[in-house]
Amino acid sequence: MLLPCLRASPAGRNLVRWGASMKKVSQQTIETIRQRCDIADVVQSYVPLHRSGSSLKACCPFHKEKTPSFHVNPARQIYHCFGCGAGGDVFRFVMEYEKADFMTAVRMLAQRAGVPIEVDEDERRETSNKDRLLKVHEAAAAFFQDRLAKDPAAGDARAYLARRQLDGEAARRFRIGWSPDRFDAILEWGRAGGFDEALLETAGLAVRNERGLYDRFRKRVMFPICDEQGRVIGFSGRVLREEDSPAKYVNSPETPLFRKSRVLYAIDKARRAIVEKRQAVLCEGQIDTLRCHLAGIENAVAAQGTAVTEDHARILKRYGDEVVVMLDADNAGQNAAIRSAQILMAAGLSVRMATLPPGEDPDSMILKEGAESVLQVLAAAESAPFFAIRVAEQRGEMGSEAGRTRTVRSVLDLVAAAAMESTREDLLRQAAARLAIPVEALRSDFRAMPRRAPAAAEGPADEAAPASDGPARRPVEEMAVIEVAVHHPAQRALIRDHLPAGHMSDPLLRRMLGVVLARGSDDPRSLAADAAEDVEFARLAAGFEMESRWIDGVEASPERAARDCVLRVWRAALDRRRRDLMALAARATGREREELGQQMMELTLQLKTLQRGWDAALPILELGA
Repeated sequence: MLLPCLRASPAGRNLVRWGASMKKVSQQTIETIRQRCDIADVVQSYVPLHRSGSSLKACCPFHKEKTPSFHVNPARQIYHCFGCGAGGDVFRFVMEYEKADFMTAVRMLAQRAGVPIEVDEDERRETSNKDRLLKVHEAAAAFFQDRLAKDPAAGDARAYLARRQLDGEAARRFRIGWSPDRFDAILEWGRAGGFDEALLETAGLAVRNERGLYDRFRKRVMFPICDEQGRVIGFSGRVLREEDSPAKYVNSPETPLFRKSRVLYAIDKARRAIVEKRQAVLCEGQIDTLRCHLAGIENAVAAQGTAVTEDHARILKRYGDEVVVMLDADNAGQNAAIRSAQILMAAGLSVRMATLPPGEDPDSMILKEGAESVLQVLAAAESAPFFAIRVAEQRGEMGSEAGRTRTVRSVLDLVAAAAMESTREDLLRQAAARLAIPVEALRSDFRAMPRRAPAAAEGPADEAAPASDGPARRPVEEMAVIEVAVHHPAQRALIRDHLPAGHMSDPLLRRMLGVVLARGSDDPRSLAADAAEDVEFARLAAGFEMESRWIDGVEASPERAARDCVLRVWRAALDRRRRDLMALAARATGREREELGQQMMELTLQLKTLQRGWDAALPILELGA
């Protein structure tokens, strides 16, 4: 995760720098936005809140629950869910709810608060170009919709949509349109709307050959493609009669907005359902996905004209825990499903494979038999190794030794893709039972096989790795010392003077404690305000500030609690050092072993002194700090 660092600008102002693109916003601007955007007001605009003592409560918008466990604390300007652990400040809430990066959240809240954002010339130029592209895409979507509704020449398109039951409300909901059968329709429209030809070409609406520019999409039904925030960023055009073009679908090319390896069709409409169900359904194409949504299966998405990539997996991981892959039942669809499963599993997602009847797809099944037919297919979805074995059986692969070997290798590749050891072990047991071979034999083959990372179909990933499945198990004594520092600022000096940073074994907790101790005892800012794009930092900070979980009896004596916490961290640190020395001594000989033994004896004496209490331990603490 890319974190901000504060550096002095030539003018002496602090700037927050974000990632490789070096986007910059002054820290003063960030704080102004934070002050003007009361977290209770912002959250209330998304989720109904109800008063509960000094805080406000709601059912958590980030996981499905019936009893409210999501709290907003207006005094500290933070939120925290006691169910799923989500938490942070107002920027983090917008980032999590809108699935946006930090800069997008800053812009959204700045617009809400009426705070102008100062950026450098490069950032201003980049923002201006993207704004122009978003504007032309939005206008083009409206143009195609208008042509579908009003152009007499669009009769065939309207008839096609009516036959496919994609007219009326379905067309309006998914903004389906039609591109006229002319080489200059979009160019003429662009001139009339003030969009120059260079912009139309950059947007992929027009394409150039030796004779000049012409419309990329002609005489096609148009499906707008949106980003996670519902903004149109590209199009997919379907030919009405396949004899009119060898390409059934024509998609927007790669543009500054549209990267097909990072775009999932209908993700803007599916994301809330994925969050609620903790599950996504991965379909083959736009119409299958669209049909699922119309039938009430609103967690359906599709990769946009490409195989599933690591970026697709990361997007889905932000919203849910499981993906049910429901691709076509032909050989190509089955092979794509197995490749997709590897990539999704490597991202830490649970994957099941849904098997469609031969010759059917979700669109045809729902039109013939209703949504229940597809829901049954989804309910019967099986693990990826089971799916690979069944496909091999259908293809007759299991009848020969070579085919069986290929099948076992394919199964082991899928097992190896799983991110967690417990998952791999479970899949090995299932696969061994399905293959009717001893699990130890399969486990032995698995250990012996060379490890290969699943290949993404499109380019290298350039985003941070996704967060782990759940909060890491962190040392209790280190959690406790931060909690004391957060809730009792007067004890920060004691902790700062007697606890070396190196004694904190957890890197994130060590960094958090450094942030807390760098503040004075009268600094009222929320710790979550320093989280930036670090999700786990934000969750932990909000948890620390919202409740006291790791220390007891603090109200009676905060100083005593601080001393106890410092001693516990010291003892844990010395104990770790002693274990390390024991491991070294076991391999050492001669004088080196004697020296290590002497050091272990000194550590043992120090540990016994620390156990006698604060006064006895003070000489050690002051010497070590």
